[in-house]
Amino acid sequence: MDRHIVIAGQGRSGSTLFYNMLRNTLQGYGMFDREVPAASVIQLPGNQCTKRPFDIFDLPKLFQANQGRKRIDLICMLRDPRDILTSRHRSVPDDYFVAADNCWFVPEGRVPAFTAPGFLPVHEASMRVSGSGLFPQGIFFLKYEDLVRDPEAVQQMLAEGLGLTFEGRFSDFHKAEIPQRLQRALNGVREVDTERQRKWAKPEHRARIIDQFTRFPVLHDVLKQLGYEEDQGWFEDLQREAQQEGVAVKAAVPAAKPAAAEAAAETKQSALPVTGSILDHPAIPVLYEDATMKLSGIEGSGPQCLVTFVGVGHGLGGIDQQSEEFRKLSSGGWGSQLFVFDKTRSWGNALDPELLARLTAPHRAGRKVSTLGLSMGGFLAAQMSRPLGAARCIALAPQYSVHPEIAPFDTRWTRYSEQISTWRQPSLMGSFDSACRYELIFPDLPVELAHAERFPKAPNIRRFTVPSDNHNVAATLKARGQLYPLLEALLREDGAGALPDFCTPGAAAWHVAPEVAAAAG
Repeated sequence: MDRHIVIAGQGRSGSTLFYNMLRNTLQGYGMFDREVPAASVIQLPGNQCTKRPFDIFDLPKLFQANQGRKRIDLICMLRDPRDILTSRHRSVPDDYFVAADNCWFVPEGRVPAFTAPGFLPVHEASMRVSGSGLFPQGIFFLKYEDLVRDPEAVQQMLAEGLGLTFEGRFSDFHKAEIPQRLQRALNGVREVDTERQRKWAKPEHRARIIDQFTRFPVLHDVLKQLGYEEDQGWFEDLQREAQQEGVAVKAAVPAAKPAAAEAAAETKQSALPVTGSILDHPAIPVLYEDATMKLSGIEGSGPQCLVTFVGVGHGLGGIDQQSEEFRKLSSGGWGSQLFVFDKTRSWGNALDPELLARLTAPHRAGRKVSTLGLSMGGFLAAQMSRPLGAARCIALAPQYSVHPEIAPFDTRWTRYSEQISTWRQPSLMGSFDSACRYELIFPDLPVELAHAERFPKAPNIRRFTVPSDNHNVAATLKARGQLYPLLEALLREDGAGALPDFCTPGAAAWHVAPEVAAAAG
């Protein structure tokens, strides 16, 4: 089936920058030299990719016009609302381009008019689409801050999450020829500029921010919903600074809520991401959620209950993408598949094992339980194997510990471990249950093998090593067509003879041969 990628969402959130990155690297898709409504080209044959922020309002009509001929994917652009509200455009040099209620409309060859939908109407439309069910495969929410902080990490997320192929690097977009019509919104072609973040905090924008957040108080809710602030302390500080420096701020009064603001206030607890860019899967129901843990699940009638612990995401690239992993197993007839999120990336120190056991008990009853996870998720799969009564635990690239005194050789996770105030479980010591079989799969990198050496040696604990230059050993195995054949063999295996041919025993660990398998993994 042909595909169409729609890039929509907030204007002034890097959509033109992102589209130029795609034009220079995305393989197998038709790209355009200007902003094009998706509905105007949906009938074209082959794969296409379009960018137009206001397509967020027209997606139901797009699906109606498509009539199921193509798979449609949505990449929804987000950015700190304060930076959007203080953004400038060369077509309107004397005014801010976007306000909470309206923004400037700049038709080619005509006079700009302040008549287009502003930040709040676009936000409300994004939330409506998020809960519409139009995209059962998920919506890729992309934050501008993540895109400029680490373009290549975003590129990897898109490749893995949407199955896209790239040649070249996002960060080299400025070296390619950029059509004139796609230069205008960039305000000049240049390298990726990380300094354009938090420009709203500059003194010259204080009056603007105070005015907008006073007239449209719902912006405070949106700011917290998107994870940019936890409270209104920043706004009180801004007001105090303005008073101290004598900044003249009009006595703005709260505006009568437009329909979009009313809708945003009513639906501010939507599924939009609160931490970093994410491929959101609205088709997987959330069974429980609090400040530290989220539990989602897919019901099944098979004999097993698979409890998958989600990793930190692409944290090494500065991006926190947490999403349900190993979802393909849910179609294999194994049974129910549950997904556990350690939302604060605490390596289980903020989770309550007894609560998790109670929540999952109805799904585990009468079934063989297997825990599964990658990286931090692998650590959690081992840690929770005893409380969940697991018969098997499959941990890919797990850490034995991220405590700085126990694993000083591994500093990759410091940004998370520094936030752990109480170490209830500093390592996996004491977590292993003799009634459970542990399958530990490590890439053959020195830091990974240093963790592997610290795991206990016992008849029910088996190690695998995979030739790889990537911590994400699941991605390595998937690229070789080996991931799901290996996982499925481990889930059903009762003896060593049932493992795939690419696994061979060694003195200290089983080895996974690097050849590419015929089956897709």
